[in-house]
Amino acid sequence: MWDLNMSLGGFPFAGGGATGMGSLNVTAMTQFPLNAHSTDPYWPLLNNIFNNAQFKRMYYAHARTITNEFFVTNGYSTNANYLQGIINPYVAADTNKFFTDTQYQNSLTTDIAVGSYTVPGINNLCSARSLYILGTTEYNYTWPAISNIVVSDTFPNIGSTIYITATIANAGLGVYLGYRYDNDLHFTRIPMFDDGTHGDGSAGDGVYGVSVTMDAAQLYHYIYAENTDAGMFSPERAEHEFYHVTANVPVATNGQVVINEFLAVNQNDTTSENGNNEDWIEFYNTTNTDLSLFGLYLTDDYTNPTKFAFPENTIIQANGYLIIWADEKNTTSSYIHTNFKLAGTGEELMLSDLNGNVLDSLTFGPQANDVSMGRCPNGTGNFQVLPSTTFAKENCPVGINEISSYNGRIDIYPNPAHSQMTIRFSEIAKSFTICDITGRVILSASRGQEVKLDISNVPAGVYFVKAGSSTKRFIIN
Repeated sequence: MWDLNMSLGGFPFAGGGATGMGSLNVTAMTQFPLNAHSTDPYWPLLNNIFNNAQFKRMYYAHARTITNEFFVTNGYSTNANYLQGIINPYVAADTNKFFTDTQYQNSLTTDIAVGSYTVPGINNLCSARSLYILGTTEYNYTWPAISNIVVSDTFPNIGSTIYITATIANAGLGVYLGYRYDNDLHFTRIPMFDDGTHGDGSAGDGVYGVSVTMDAAQLYHYIYAENTDAGMFSPERAEHEFYHVTANVPVATNGQVVINEFLAVNQNDTTSENGNNEDWIEFYNTTNTDLSLFGLYLTDDYTNPTKFAFPENTIIQANGYLIIWADEKNTTSSYIHTNFKLAGTGEELMLSDLNGNVLDSLTFGPQANDVSMGRCPNGTGNFQVLPSTTFAKENCPVGINEISSYNGRIDIYPNPAHSQMTIRFSEIAKSFTICDITGRVILSASRGQEVKLDISNVPAGVYFVKAGSSTKRFIIN
């Protein structure tokens, strides 16, 4: 109803404005109705909840759970005493507090008069309010009962179909499964059925079921059932708490997933989902099997191997690529961001597990703007400067390694060159292309065996020459 720091009687008003209830005495606080302000235009959130029959039933369900877990059990009092013990010396040292030390020490069990109204002791207020709620009509509805929740496959493969069933009583209005694949996503709620065709046994036997596809490493779910008066969650704290199913996805081991490419100084390359040019790291799955990275760690400091933990739903597909943004941003449901950035001056990268086993690592030196380093051949070779970034794609698609299998010859002279250079190919080449270190084409020439190029207007630097016949492709620099 009001600020949380005023929710236990510290503020004597239930609201304000023309329709507010005004000042409340202790009795009115303890007997404050669960549907207070449900039609009051000054409380639009409450209006929206109580104008939706299902939301209202959910609201009462949570109020019932809170009452049972924290008030009937006196859990609130246990917590209050614990917290009071922690802050006692700080309260004693506070010269700006609103109450005396004696009033503070007795505040759990003693009502305190403040001007024309009374601030109730927390235990006094909550014990009396608990008794009031236990006697309300809303608390004493006939509640649905949910039991025997069963998942047909507790360790399913990615992409497989599973059935979730539960035994439900007193749910004449509907039963629903809420599910999601990531903690950052909203739950999707779908109906469950007792018709004998949804993995639920026989029709009308009180067992409800529904099928879902295991589309990620984790599936989070809960069940909600309702009748015309009341609703019930399982677990009762849903959607704050929920059940989960873990997929049968093996965690990557040594050699199965490698650091494949990285860009440490991103000025004009690929942007993140936020539209920013950020550092990125590419991983490659060298196997024909989907693999999980949950339980693995990434770091830019060998002395701190567990600096960044991969989220639990991190799956890298068979022979696939995974991009990690190294930008100190928060990971979302669709994009992974590390808690560190890459240093353009050079540093370290390491992929390891909790036991300290290193799956892959490298140390790199100073990096140029928008120039990545990657394994060549893709996934297995040594790291080298790439002619252009290959974000989530195969490195060296031309196949630099093909040079070793080519018996012909390319001559480039003079090298280095300043104003003119000659390229001679031992076969008739379909084309020659000169690219800068980002892969941008600077010069090109058509079919021939020898080409003379004017390079007087080309800035000084390192360039790549690409040439190929109709049957062979290669690249040199």
